[in-house]
Amino acid sequence: LRCPTRLADSVSLSSGGSGAMHATHCREVGWQLLGILPSTIALLCEVPGLKVLDITVGARTTWGEALQGSLVVSLLSSPQSAAWLRRAIVTHQNLASLDGSPGDVPGFAVHTLGQLEFRDGGGVPFESSVTVAHLPSEPKLGKAATVIVVVEPLAKAPKPVRPQGGRRSAVGGGTRAGSAIMSAVGGTSVVSDDIQPSDSASNIAMRY
Repeated sequence: LRCPTRLADSVSLSSGGSGAMHATHCREVGWQLLGILPSTIALLCEVPGLKVLDITVGARTTWGEALQGSLVVSLLSSPQSAAWLRRAIVTHQNLASLDGSPGDVPGFAVHTLGQLEFRDGGGVPFESSVTVAHLPSEPKLGKAATVIVVVEPLAKAPKPVRPQGGRRSAVGGGTRAGSAIMSAVGGTSVVSDDIQPSDSASNIAMRY
């Protein structure tokens, strides 16, 4: 965004002597960097319409070639998530368009939006972390502002393995673990393997 060679002819001096920096080639540079890794799932979209203009190899693998020209919000698994993503992108785009501190490029910003559920080309849902990069307009190149939506699928946590029959062996003892209770008759401690967490105290007393 601040390459002196590319931006030298894009700095205009105002009457007060301050320079206003304008973006040049940032869309092309940013998009090429994202495409280096084949596994990166990213979508270049227009704003505020959010129509997909270009996709990376990873996005093409996930959704297919027909993805270009569709809306990025159509890839989400629910209308509520789609509406939330659209509202978040448009809100951040409006904020990014405001002038920042001296030397900043207006219109450039990166935001991590959190986790959303998408559906792949086969309709299978998958949870992902979503990051959006807002790229400013490039007047000298005739390019409007765009956004890049980066989708990072989250690894599913392995499900805990339950012991067969619902019974576990005591560590190092070789005997079955049971629940110690006091007998209602003799007051001695007994061990039961068939007491469930849902049993009430009255049921236990009647059983023993």
